[in-house]
Amino acid sequence: MPDIENVFETLSDIYTKQVEEADLKGYADLFKKVTDLFFEDLNIDTNDVPFTFTDIEYLNGYFIFGTGTNSVIHFHIKECPGWKFGIWWDEPEVDTKICGHFFAQYEENIDKFKPSASIIKNDFCIKGLTINYWDTHYIRKAIEFIMNEPYLAFCRDYYCYDYNETYVSREEAKKIYDDWRAKTDKGIKLTKKWDDKILKWVKDNILPIFINAEIKDMGEGWSPRYEVFAPFSENSDIVNAPGCYSWYADEKTEEDIELLKEFDALMEAAQKEFREEIDSCYFYPIHQSIIFYNNEEEENDISYT
Repeated sequence: MPDIENVFETLSDIYTKQVEEADLKGYADLFKKVTDLFFEDLNIDTNDVPFTFTDIEYLNGYFIFGTGTNSVIHFHIKECPGWKFGIWWDEPEVDTKICGHFFAQYEENIDKFKPSASIIKNDFCIKGLTINYWDTHYIRKAIEFIMNEPYLAFCRDYYCYDYNETYVSREEAKKIYDDWRAKTDKGIKLTKKWDDKILKWVKDNILPIFINAEIKDMGEGWSPRYEVFAPFSENSDIVNAPGCYSWYADEKTEEDIELLKEFDALMEAAQKEFREEIDSCYFYPIHQSIIFYNNEEEENDISYT
């Protein structure tokens, strides 16, 4: 098994242990109760237009940090399309007081979904299962701002505009959004075009070098998204041990060199079109590497494209 999988397994074990230790403090039910109270309270004083909370997820941490069952909440609001909302609960300071961190981000632009990475956010506290009115008043106003002024809210989130210092009209905000939308959509199309072209090249020129080699889609959270995998047992004449290797040995043949030039030319062409069309960079979908795995269990766990 490649070393990287051992690292992820260790991190997973650490995360699970953190969650278990946090749960021993007995706050899971309280987190769930105050979350429900938070949602109920937000629909007070909404001028008879209540928010519709959807896709509510009760999570137990963020990234590699396990903070306990129901301590992290993700959700959407039907009246705010395109936005994702969250709550992080703190451990109670005393038995009758618990504080939380509300935050929101435009979902397509999310990098790190957490309070410290959010422009639109508010802290609040609940004492004796009663929320401070002014806390939720400001949270409610933030949600109403997103709902009623979607273009200004987008600019606030994406460009960090402080409207106490910077004036942006509704018309200017809409143009900023429309320009971003057009560039983003064009980038999505270009990415698919070049990803498909480059992966086909790898499938036609690289996979045949190895026995039973396949391209694996690692998912949207990986960079690069795709990896070449092959069973070590069937390629032991090429490498001495399982692990990650370059496609070609240090001593390359003239054919190897020409193929790599073709691959580099594809990458350069992609970068050129991204620069010219949307003034941006192309993120390569795959590296010049292959991972050899060494057991049936791992092979069966791999889903291939």
